[in-house]
This record gives sequence, structure tokens and C-alpha cells, in this order.
Amino acid sequence: MNSRQTMSLPAHSLQTPLGLAVDGNSDDVDSDSNAGNSPENQVAFDKRIIETVKSCRNFTVRPARIASELGISIEDATAELCGLLRAVGESATFTFEESSITTNSSSTNSNSSSTNESMSAKTMTMVFQFPHDFERKAYAARRKEDLKETLTKIASLAWRILKVFTAFGLILSLTIILISGMCAMVA
Repeated sequence: MNSRQTMSLPAHSLQTPLGLAVDGNSDDVDSDSNAGNSPENQVAFDKRIIETVKSCRNFTVRPARIASELGISIEDATAELCGLLRAVGESATFTFEESSITTNSSSTNSNSSSTNESMSAKTMTMVFQFPHDFERKAYAARRKEDLKETLTKIASLAWRILKVFTAFGLILSLTIILISGMCAMVA
């Protein structure tokens, strides 16, 4: 017997790292599922996550489904879904569902009579709900993140080049001043 209580939170309430995929490399990830940290592998991994979400009814997915289909841990699947949730924006939500699972167990007491006891366990699981246009929003967020990363790399390279030219200019001007000073001393 299952009973559920839900608590819904909007996507902007999450404090997750930037990007669709949060980490990308984990110790318990298969080598073929997300080998390395190259952008091509990360994009392929993100596509697999999006395809898995698209295959779910009403775009509602639990981390256990992502974990089983991609061969990653529940924690990594939750992190990936949180990253997708953040990339999609406020139209995506997640809920905490409290599931009460009742199991029957039989035990034998001292009188050798068998009794059936029911045990119930309550667990909190996250359930992610995505809008119908989540794929477009996820890819737009990926392009925006890639653009920011490219611009940051270009700015970093420009800064290094500027530092080299400045250092070279200082060395050159110091050399000219030293040669002028030696010429003045000789003359």
C-alpha cells in the first residue's frame, strides 16, 4: 500500500551549479557513459538524459529511472536532473513525494506458530516535472553556457597576450635605457 504526500518547489529555488550537467565525471560512472570531461562527451551525455526524460510519461521523471538507464548513481542522476531543471527555468518543477511502502514478513515465535507482520517504511523521493518545450530550453541554456565559456577563454588568452607584450615592452624599454646610459658614460 502506497501513500504519497507532495511538496512542490519552483525551479529557481534550487541552488545548483551552472549548466545542464552538473559534474560529468564520477567514480561510479561507466567509462562508456561519460568518459572524460570533453565537451563532445558531455553533450552526448546530456542528449541521453534529455532522451530519457522525453520517453517518460508527461515528462515526469524520478532520479532512479535516469540512474538505471544511464548506469550512474542516484546522487549523480539527481544532480543531473537538478542541472536540467535549472537550465529549463521556472516552468520546470520538482516535488518531494513521501512514499509509504508496506511489506509483509513472516516470523516464527517461541510457540512455533507463524505470524505475519506488516512493516512500513517511508522514504522521500524527488519527482521532476518538465514542460513540453524543455528540450528547446535546455539546448538554449547549453548554447548560452558554451558561449560564456568561449568568451571567458578568449578574454583569458587576450589578458595573457597583453601581459606578455607589456613585459616585453618593459624589458625592451629598460634595455634601451641601459644602452643609452652606457653610451652617455662612454661619451
